[in-house]
Amino acid sequence: MWKKYKSLKLSLKIIVVIIAIIFLPVTLLLLSIELLIKNIKSKKKISSVISIFLVLFMLLINYSFVEGIKLSQDPEYIAQLEAEEQAKEEKIEAEKQKTLAKQEQEQKIKSEQEAKKKAAQEQKVKLEQEVKAKEKATKAKAEQEKNQKENITKQKTPNVKYDALQQLYLDIDNNLSYEEILKKVKKSKLPYTDQEYSSGQTIKVAYTSEVAKQRYADEGDNVQISFNLNKKTNKLNFSTLEYFNHKKFITIFDYESGTYWDFRDGKDKGLYINNYSNVTGNKDEKYIKSNSKENQLKYIFEYKK
Repeated sequence: MWKKYKSLKLSLKIIVVIIAIIFLPVTLLLLSIELLIKNIKSKKKISSVISIFLVLFMLLINYSFVEGIKLSQDPEYIAQLEAEEQAKEEKIEAEKQKTLAKQEQEQKIKSEQEAKKKAAQEQKVKLEQEVKAKEKATKAKAEQEKNQKENITKQKTPNVKYDALQQLYLDIDNNLSYEEILKKVKKSKLPYTDQEYSSGQTIKVAYTSEVAKQRYADEGDNVQISFNLNKKTNKLNFSTLEYFNHKKFITIFDYESGTYWDFRDGKDKGLYINNYSNVTGNKDEKYIKSNSKENQLKYIFEYKK
């Protein structure tokens, strides 16, 4: 075979090589058979045995090659391969979709958590701003009240000389403690009584000891300060400050808490005037509201029956 190949023209040699490459398994089988024949003719036993195994091996390869060609032409096999390929692609696509869905779910959860965190932070900031605004408003209101109080104090009735009881009424403020008020009373050097009751304490100040009594007292000008006992803290809380002018028969008072005639439970705190001209009407009719102690005293000075 090799001698025949050598004797061929170049063009035919090329064609034969191409065909041999295309059918390489067949070519190798033919070459192995030729080798086997040579070894048998030359009586080489070992080479012949090797050649036999080589031929068998090449037969196996050619059988596989032929079966592969058959399978490649089998519609059912091709369909099976396509189905397997399609199933593989679908599985890959399903895994991809599953991964995307998982990523979207994680992103959604992350977005929701971030949104909640942001909302909580905004709510916290809002609450802090509200607290600050409330504190600022409270502080401004307190400052305003303080300024008003200072202005009222400065705007005392000109050319008016207050007597000792009237000055004591002006000096006592409802934010003072029992001890501080008692100290002011003692400083005035006026007669006074300090009586303890089940509901609290009462200090009465007058120009005479007989008027300063808390029971069976003579009539006359006096200042009376009442305190309520807080049973939880065992402390005295300011309740009412009142000044009675016997000549004009008028009471002016500063109500803060507790029970005082028509006043209850700290409602309608403030400064009032009672001229006793209306004893049957309601609270608004019986008591005249005032904006300062000076104006309360001014009312007494200017009052005419």
